[in-house]
Formats: sequence, structure tokens, C-alpha cells
Amino acid sequence: MSTQVQLTQKFRYLVENTGMTHAAIAAAMGITRQFFSAVWLGKEQPTARFAVGALQAGLGHSFDDVMILVRDNTEESDSPR
Repeated sequence: MSTQVQLTQKFRYLVENTGMTHAAIAAAMGITRQFFSAVWLGKEQPTARFAVGALQAGLGHSFDDVMILVRDNTEESDSPR
């Protein structure tokens, strides 16, 4: 079973409705534009620092507003069936 952390739809909605560029939002969050873009595009997973920055920038009230834990229930097995 694998686990991933992803951005919530609520966070994406709040970001899109700020009227700010991703570079400006990243600066307000205290992270680089490159890291913000990588997380936004799903190339990187959001970190605790990302979530804290989002909350400090007013893009949510709790970690649950920013990111969600997604579990893939597919079992990986090396044994033949």
C-alpha cells in the first residue's frame, strides 16, 4: 500500500481566487516558486513547511484545508500467484 500527500480542492480553489501569481503566493508562503509549482503540478508532495506557509499566508485554517493523505490500496507483491 502506498500513501501520497496531495493538495486539496479547497486549497486549489483559494489559490486560484486570490488573483495573485503563483510566484507571489510562494513568496507569501516562504517557499520558492519552483517548489510551489512542483507541488501544484503534482511532481512533488506538499510538506509540513508548505502547509504551514499556506496557513500563514491565509490560504486555509488547518492542515486539512491544504493537504490530504491519499492511500492506494493496491497491494504490491513479489510472490507469484
